[in-house]
Amino acid sequence: MVITPRQETIMRTIVREHIRTGAPVGSAVLCGRAGLFWSAATIRGDLADLEESGLLRHPYTSAGRVPTTRGFRYYVDHCLRRTPSPRASAVFRRVASHEEVTAKLAKELARTLADLANTLAVVATPDTTFHEAGIGRLIRMREFTEEEALVDVERLLDTLESEEEDVSVFSSETPTVFINGENPLVASDRTSMVICTPRLPSGESLLVALIGPVRMPYDHHLRLLDALRHALTEHASPA
Repeated sequence: MVITPRQETIMRTIVREHIRTGAPVGSAVLCGRAGLFWSAATIRGDLADLEESGLLRHPYTSAGRVPTTRGFRYYVDHCLRRTPSPRASAVFRRVASHEEVTAKLAKELARTLADLANTLAVVATPDTTFHEAGIGRLIRMREFTEEEALVDVERLLDTLESEEEDVSVFSSETPTVFINGENPLVASDRTSMVICTPRLPSGESLLVALIGPVRMPYDHHLRLLDALRHALTEHASPA
């Protein structure tokens, strides 16, 4: 899909604003943003084009737009700069210093990821231990106040746990984003997941996932998992 540089700037701004507030974003909000110096009429025209392209949708109760799954996918694929989080890199060095990730260390890693990402974190180790942390953070989010949404999360956790002995379904050391209904494990229109299987110094793979609403801060979550992967890679490399 090809959009103009101006439309990409508008798209990026809408996604970030929607992630921050959860509300539809209108042209009046965009006109007040630094760096968006175009007229309201120009922005409205681009919003209409982006909606026609399937990147935005127009809730009937609001004059603003929200990103579609396709819009979030465009944002993840084209608008993010993938650089590991320095703060997270320092935290993950302890994990990288171990040849094996024990149950205690995996539990601590899940809790650390949940704290840093402010969402649900899952860690599955090669010896089939499965840990999760941050479920309380998740259920306080507005997207998960309905029972159906929590059922989707429960199904996803059950499926991830059942896959823990064979992580080949997620064979990428590089963090991968599954948005909304893209998830190959559980069909859901409420949940997104960032997941990777970084290789431990022992050569085995660790399954790590961050689970949250569709408007999760993908850039932040990708930077966290990139930091973990880099910490493990650097430790495994010869001095």
